[in-house]
Amino acid sequence: MNLQYDDLVVGSGVAGMTISLLLAGTGRRVLLLEKSDVVGGSMQRFRRNSVPFDTGFHFTTNFTGCMGDMIRMLGFEHELECIPIDTNIILGGRKLRISRGRERACAYLCGEFPGEEEKIRRYFETEKRVYDNTALFDLHAPGGFTAAQPLDEDFISLADYLDSLGVSGELRTVLAGFATCHGTPPSEISLANHCRVSYGLLDDLVRVKGGGGAFVEAFLRKARKLGITILTGTTMEACLDLERKRCHKMRLTNGAEVSFENCFMTIHPCSIAKFLPQSVQSEDFRQRIGEFRETCGFFTVFCTLDPPVPEFHQELSSCFSVPDVEMILSGGHPEATATAVMLTWETASGGGQRQTLTAFETVFPEETREWENTTHRNRPPSYLAYKQAKARKIMEKVLQVYPQFEGHLKPAETASMLTYRDYLSPFGSAYGIRQRMEQHNLFGRLPIRNFYVLGQSALLPGAMGAMLSAFVIWRKLIGEETYRKMPGWNS
Repeated sequence: MNLQYDDLVVGSGVAGMTISLLLAGTGRRVLLLEKSDVVGGSMQRFRRNSVPFDTGFHFTTNFTGCMGDMIRMLGFEHELECIPIDTNIILGGRKLRISRGRERACAYLCGEFPGEEEKIRRYFETEKRVYDNTALFDLHAPGGFTAAQPLDEDFISLADYLDSLGVSGELRTVLAGFATCHGTPPSEISLANHCRVSYGLLDDLVRVKGGGGAFVEAFLRKARKLGITILTGTTMEACLDLERKRCHKMRLTNGAEVSFENCFMTIHPCSIAKFLPQSVQSEDFRQRIGEFRETCGFFTVFCTLDPPVPEFHQELSSCFSVPDVEMILSGGHPEATATAVMLTWETASGGGQRQTLTAFETVFPEETREWENTTHRNRPPSYLAYKQAKARKIMEKVLQVYPQFEGHLKPAETASMLTYRDYLSPFGSAYGIRQRMEQHNLFGRLPIRNFYVLGQSALLPGAMGAMLSAFVIWRKLIGEETYRKMPGWNS
């Protein structure tokens, strides 16, 4: 069987879904491959006892600015509903309730850390300056964000900047806290990239009603309208007819052959390197891939609250076992963890509203090393014992923050780094590769000249970064004239 398409997209996470819609929206015939049985990647949801839970997409910035522009250009503005959520930071016995809006948040922290007001204001000013001057975030800029230039803040680490301000202790943890949303230690990530991730989250944190599943459902509806072909349980097997560093035919794992003009890979860089023929990979390319380092992973406990508790608020509480984000994200310190607790209302299969709690804690591969060569449903009793003990420990932390939940929490499922490795990332990491300073990420054109790479390991981690990488490549390929005629560009 020989299939013929204009574009082949590999991987159906948020980057794969985004680039598929963008390409198909310009009239191109698109084939989307997904190795799993369902599309969505980390945007997937699963159900236990009819209650839905998110695997990896829990919160985002509000649909204003760049995120809102992308949502509108994809035609999702009437399909996705944002719900504001409160933000708490727990440091030992101290609970900080971060006010919504940057000005209020800054004023609140100045009141909580007397004598540090000037440092706090300077940090907030720097974060806003970085965000406002990041051309990548302006989808309407003349000439396009494809010509974006680095800022001075791209060449100083977050840790060095906080050192220059003289920020330490609990305040340092608060200002660097959203590093857990990109997974790169403060000493490795640039100040600019940290600010690009944290700006919107600190300003206006929201969840999407229906979670990642709402994105997937919106994508599937539009994919049907645009005629996108989706093959699940299928991925690449081998390049065919490779000539002059171009390939226009590929054999798939289902035995079919597909012809195409361009191929877009939204999978992990190491998976790409493993697939590409050695003949097209330079020593520099292989060395670059070999130098990538993974972010932390998460151990996650999914719960319902039964019976429901009164005064239940949809919110995110971030609990730090030590006031040292560098130690937490560098690994090697088992007791140094960050635990996020997400409280949400969810609609069960029967239509009833259920209170849910998702607690996810930073972990590293060493914790599950003894079972790394095992497979799903074929792991020894010692692994189950590990998961049970880990879940109990996390639940104890949850009850320290929410003692009123005692007797109400009903665990529904748990997931280790190996669980995430089985279903999502090849390494089980939360954000793919670390976004280290002066690192040349895999993004754009590959050694096979009609192959492109994008995704959360390319520009910035998370849903917004993965979507943005798709917009950058798509805009470059279709050209400015076509781009400016697309629906939603002038909205």
